[in-house]
This record gives sequence, structure tokens and C-alpha cells, in this order.
Amino acid sequence: MGLDVYLCDGENRVEENPSEKYPEHTCNKVYLRSAYNESGTNRVLRNLIGKDLYYIFEPGNEYEIPLSPEKINSCIVRAKEVLEEIKVAPPYRVLSEWHTFGAADNTEEAMQVFKEQLAQHKGSYSNSKGTFFLDKPIEVTGIIFGSHYGRPTTFLIFKSDISYYIQAVEIVIEFLEYALTLNNPVIYWSS
Repeated sequence: MGLDVYLCDGENRVEENPSEKYPEHTCNKVYLRSAYNESGTNRVLRNLIGKDLYYIFEPGNEYEIPLSPEKINSCIVRAKEVLEEIKVAPPYRVLSEWHTFGAADNTEEAMQVFKEQLAQHKGSYSNSKGTFFLDKPIEVTGIIFGSHYGRPTTFLIFKSDISYYIQAVEIVIEFLEYALTLNNPVIYWSS
């Protein structure tokens, strides 16, 4: 599941405030972003160590969550725990493929689809034909067959650079430390 977390001072939005360590990152001191796909921070953290932003923040079912200094400090402790665990986690991720569009019915057709994508596109992306890693091929280390939402699914286990996710957790700590400086810190939880 995707997730956006916004930090406000009471009902007032706080001006954008980039991370001091990683100013170009998609997360910052007042906004934490986790995409709605398998590359989202929340999903990757859960796959790597079994803990995620829900573990750090313990939001319950609330959309608007006031942050007392005690709550913030508890969140910081959990965020630091997550940071230490992700730093030593094996760098493997999971990609689940369950497209039902029928882009190919045999190996020859599959190769033809791939060649067409290679000729027409660049980069890494998904579409109705499949998922492609044309700019940065992945190193698949496992292929597991199963089901997802009742559909036959192939799970690809692959090695991945997880530095983006380590940085995201470091920014979560900056986010929480910044929250301690606000008069009435509140997070808005969108998932």
C-alpha cells in the first residue's frame, strides 16, 4: 500500500523543508512519500525487515494524529531501530508479476515483445506487455511461483541497491526531530 505522511503545526501546513543530509530525496522534514507500487518505501521496508512506517508511527486508524513529545520520542526510538536493521538487511527485493493481458503465449512471442519494447522505449517501466529493466537490468536470484489476489503470480527475488530506503529512514528521523521544534505537531496520514 502506498502512503503519504504530512507534518503540520496544528492545522497549518509547514513550509517545504528538505533533508539536510539528502536534499534531493523525495522525502523531506515535513513530507514522507511511499509510492503505491512495489518500490514504495513502506513496502520495501516491510519486505526487507518486516517493519515499516506503520511500525514507526503506530497511527492506528486515525487520519490526523497529534504528536506529543513522548509519542515523537517513542517514534524516534523505533525509527532508529528500523535504521539499524535495514543497514544490515540482505539487499533483496521482491517483484510480483501477475499480468493477465496475455502479451505472449510462447518463448518466441515473449522475445518478440521484448525486442519491440527495446526498440521503442528506454528506462525501467511497466505496461500491459510486462515489466522492463532496460537501463538497469536486475540480478534475479530467485523465482517463486504462487498466487496474489487469487491470480497465478511469479515472484522474482532480486538484488537491489537499497541506499534510497536507508536514506528514507534517516529522513524519517529528521522529520521526527523537526516535529519536536513545532508548537503543535500533527501528522496527516494518507494511505
